Amino acid sequence: GLEMLQKNTFDICILDIGMPGMDGLQVLEIIKERHPDVKVVMLSARSTKGNVMKALQLGAYGFVAKPFAEGSLREHLY
Repeated sequence: GLEMLQKNTFDICILDIGMPGMDGLQVLEIIKERHPDVKVVMLSARSTKGNVMKALQLGAYGFVAKPFAEGSLREHLY
């Protein structure tokens, strides 16, 4: 995902916290440092209060807990 951001322009990025190699909160921090205008929505089953607060502090545009209704993700995209 970070490679794609170096080569392309995106308005929004949807990240999960649980990813191989680097967790989504680490990726969020890098994205916001390098591409502050990209809106990042976190999408995760790890929706603890701590994870939600950390994501928002790092600049996430929103946080959607899994499992989710289609409309709950859609409202962050428009």
